[in-house]
Amino acid sequence: MTEFATIESQDVQNLGITTNTVTDSKVEIIDAWTLKYTSGLFIQELANKATEFHSLSKRTDEYLYALLQDCYDEFQILNKPSSNLASNAKEALNKLCKKMDVKVTSETTLLIQFLKCVFFGADRSKISTYGAVIKYAIKQKIVKGMLAEEIQRIGGIQKIKIASFSDAVQKAKDKSADNLLKAQTEVEQTSMGVVDIPMAMGAISTLKTGAQVVLIASINADRKFVIRAATSEPSVIRSAVLAANKPKKTIEQVTNADNTDVTSIHAAEEELEAA
Repeated sequence: MTEFATIESQDVQNLGITTNTVTDSKVEIIDAWTLKYTSGLFIQELANKATEFHSLSKRTDEYLYALLQDCYDEFQILNKPSSNLASNAKEALNKLCKKMDVKVTSETTLLIQFLKCVFFGADRSKISTYGAVIKYAIKQKIVKGMLAEEIQRIGGIQKIKIASFSDAVQKAKDKSADNLLKAQTEVEQTSMGVVDIPMAMGAISTLKTGAQVVLIASINADRKFVIRAATSEPSVIRSAVLAANKPKKTIEQVTNADNTDVTSIHAAEEELEAA
């Protein structure tokens, strides 16, 4: 036999096959099981279930949980590292995406690509929600065939979405704090000259040594700065420090006042709107 004699033991056992005793009929079963992934049939089967779910006059949580469980189980095979079977399955997935005109970019994760094919036509919020559930299962190392029960135990998809949202917010804040620390260190090590503090700056002139100030200035005909205003507002200081440390960033790329990258937070907020 080829590599398929070393198929994941759990799946082989589910078929009632042992790698030590392989008959012709069992070879055919293994070949059929392999073809399911190399042909992309495993995605089509899940997509059919998703279509059936959306066509139900009364959609049940149990059906959706079972479907997500199937998605998780199949994704485990698709996402298996250093596996020829997974590589072939990914190739089948890519071909199916092209055939279905599923939009993917270099930033699209394998999981999202997979779910876009399974839940074809679903909006981004739903895809993100289902992705959050499967990522939770991966993180918790949920045993194959047990995700539906785990979702029930937790209290439903909403609970997982809220937890995912909280994690996204915290990660964004942690990243922002780290970026600010690095930028602050860089700025403090840089000097563009020393000038006297104009008395007209009022309260700014009384700040303690080492305090940071953001100056708003214009350039006059003599190529000198004319200071128009100044502020020591912490949120402005944070944004200015980060912006100064990233001179190549465009205005559109500068984030909110405290420079927290809120992209993931906004995505998480969208997830909370739909299950």
